[in-house]
Amino acid sequence: MSSWMAITNRKNWGIIKQNNIYGVPYRSANQINKVKIGDNIAFFVKKETTERGLEPSSLVGIYSVTSNVYEEDSDLFEAPVTNLKEAFPLRIKLKPLNIFKDPIVFKDIVPNLKFVKNKINWGGQFQGISIRGIPDVDFQFILDQSK
Repeated sequence: MSSWMAITNRKNWGIIKQNNIYGVPYRSANQINKVKIGDNIAFFVKKETTERGLEPSSLVGIYSVTSNVYEEDSDLFEAPVTNLKEAFPLRIKLKPLNIFKDPIVFKDIVPNLKFVKNKINWGGQFQGISIRGIPDVDFQFILDQSK
């Protein structure tokens, strides 16, 4: 079993929670194809401005993977502004393990995460990727923080 961190925006996080499905663009095929049934995924939502103001990058929930990667081109997810035709066609089905009542502000736990090499400018590790592997020890730390 492997551990992953999936990167998304708040609108797509709502879609993931409602449908128990996560999707990525074709450019992320190499990573998503490494995800297996039984793996765990922590969901990271990017910093963004909402009607409530600036909301920080946060961890919002943990899921278990329940399907192999499959392809579907329905318009389930919100496309990025850079490619409005992107449908996030490579998808996996999920089972929620823990939807955090209170999101974990990511910058608060950066010092404790082994996979974050640059503790000051950590945001670069999430640029242009949809999903990344993380050490099991980091996944366990995130799980412990969510309780």
